[in-house]
Amino acid sequence: MKFTATAIALIVCTATAYAQSSSSKWMQEVRDYKHQMLVEETGMTDEQKEQFLPLYTEMEEEIVSANIQARQAENSLSESSTEPDDSQYEEAADILANLKLREGEIEARYHEMFKQILSPKQLFLLQRAERHFTADMLRHNHQAKSDK
Repeated sequence: MKFTATAIALIVCTATAYAQSSSSKWMQEVRDYKHQMLVEETGMTDEQKEQFLPLYTEMEEEIVSANIQARQAENSLSESSTEPDDSQYEEAADILANLKLREGEIEARYHEMFKQILSPKQLFLLQRAERHFTADMLRHNHQAKSDK
């Protein structure tokens, strides 16, 4: 699930930047597609869907926020008018290195909440559905690049 979360966060961060520069409609369409895919592949009931999706959205937003903070630390070094010193590089490197840990902690916390909503089989299927979504997005991105 860690690779999936990282890939999803990267996609969502990219999509967020794109959405901010053009239209948030596209971002919402991606999120809606993802949520629909997760619901369908896990076989959630309407009741489960109503409980799960708000929590899942919170988790996604926390992961995106963590990624944005890490990228801001990285960008602050690149955009600095003076050459950063070793301590600034170390701090930024530590933030970037700990990003996966932060994502994992966020996922683990929400996984415990998801256990209250989904069956063990659905929890398993959720992880598989997330991988399917990531693969679909990467395939779509690759196809879009090769169509240019």
